[in-house]
Amino acid sequence: MASELIRFTAKVSKVIGSLFTAKGRHFLVCRSRAIWPGFYLALAGLYRATFARHQCVIIVIGSLGKTTTTRATLRAFHLPEGNALENPNNGYSLAHTFMEIPRRQKMVVLEVGISRPGSMRSITKPLRPDGIVFTCVATEHIYSFRDIAHIAEEKATAIEALRPGGRVVINGDDPLVCAAVARFNVPVTTFGYDSGNDFRGLSWSLDWPRSGRLRLVSHGHEHELETELLSQASSYALLAAWATAHTWGLADGDIHRGLTGLPASSGRLQRVLSPSGAWILRDDFKSTYETIHLALDVLAQLPGRRIVVIGGIDAAPIPQKVAYETIARRIGGIADALVVVHGTWRNYYKTELNRQLASDSRLGQVTVVHSAAEAIAALRGTLGTGDIVLIKGRICERLSEVAHGLLGCVLEIKGS
Repeated sequence: MASELIRFTAKVSKVIGSLFTAKGRHFLVCRSRAIWPGFYLALAGLYRATFARHQCVIIVIGSLGKTTTTRATLRAFHLPEGNALENPNNGYSLAHTFMEIPRRQKMVVLEVGISRPGSMRSITKPLRPDGIVFTCVATEHIYSFRDIAHIAEEKATAIEALRPGGRVVINGDDPLVCAAVARFNVPVTTFGYDSGNDFRGLSWSLDWPRSGRLRLVSHGHEHELETELLSQASSYALLAAWATAHTWGLADGDIHRGLTGLPASSGRLQRVLSPSGAWILRDDFKSTYETIHLALDVLAQLPGRRIVVIGGIDAAPIPQKVAYETIARRIGGIADALVVVHGTWRNYYKTELNRQLASDSRLGQVTVVHSAAEAIAALRGTLGTGDIVLIKGRICERLSEVAHGLLGCVLEIKGS
C-alpha cells in the first residue's frame, strides 16, 4: 500500500512539474485552447507569482500600434523580438508566450489586446505588470462598447493590476488616454509631439524611398533616429519605446542603438520592392477607419503613379455609408487607380466613386473584382518602375495574397 501511494505521489508530482516545461506547456495550451483558455491564464498567474516573480513585466495596450510599439520596446532594451509579430496578445496565446520567455531574461515586454468589456482585468490580473505602455484609443471593437471613451476606460483598468511601485507610460497627445489614466494615482510618463510631454518628438520626415527620420528630445538632449517606418503615426512607437526604456534606467545612447533602423511590422505599412520596380505598401493586417486614413496620408506624400487596392472597413463607424463615402472621397483626391475587392459593403463606395470619376479628381480608373486572385490578374503586367500600390484590407479578406502574387520572386524587401 505504501509503495502504491509513493508511485501515485510521484506520478502526480511529475504531471504538475511537466506543466512548467516547454513540452508540458505546449500540450496544455493545445488542450485548453478549445476547452478553457482562462485556465491557462490562471496557470500563467501561478507562474508569475512563483518562478517569474523577479522578472519586470511591461505590457503594451491601446487600439493601434501595439505590435510595433512592443517590437520597438524590445529593441530599445536589446531583447529578442521572439514571436511578437504573431500578435500573441490574448488568452492562452499570451499566457503561453509569457511562460516561454526564459526566466533569466529580467525584462519582459508583452502586447495585450482586448475585444469586449471586462476582458482587460481578466488578462492583466494574472500578469501583475510592473509597467504599462498605453498607445492610443481608436474605434476598433467599437461595436462591443458604448463609445470610444468606454474603450479608453476599459483599457485603463489594466492599471489596477500594477504591482506596487509600477509606472505608466502614455501617449500624452491622446486626450482620451490622458483622461482615462488620470482616474488612477500612479506615476505617469508621457510621450508625443505636444510641448508638455516628457519625451517629445520635434519633427518627422520621410526621405522616400530610403527612410523616415524622427527628431526627439530626451531630458533636454536632442536625438535623431532613422527607421524603416513610413508615417508620423508609427513614430509614436519609437517615442513610446524611448520613454519606456529611459524610465526603466537605460541610457539614451543604448536606446538609440537599439531603435535605429527599426523595420515595419509585417502587413502594417510595410514597404516592399517588386520585380517590376513598383513599390508595394502592404497594410493588409487590419483595416479600421483610422488606419485607412493613416495609410492614405502616407500615400499622398509619395511621388509616382498611385494605385489603391481596398476591401471593407473593420467596425466601420455609424453611419457606415458616411464612413465609406469619406474614404472614397479621399481616394479620389490621392490615387490614380483603384481596385475594389467586392463585398456586401461595395455599394457604400459606389455613389461617391462615380462622383469622383465624373469630376476633375485625380482618380481615373476603378476596377471591381471579387477575389484576391482577380485583383492580381487586374494589376499584373500594368505596374512599372516607380509605381506605388497600397494594399489595404481586413485580414479575413486575405489581401496579403495580392501582395504575394504581385511580388512573385522578390528582389528586395524593406521592413520585413
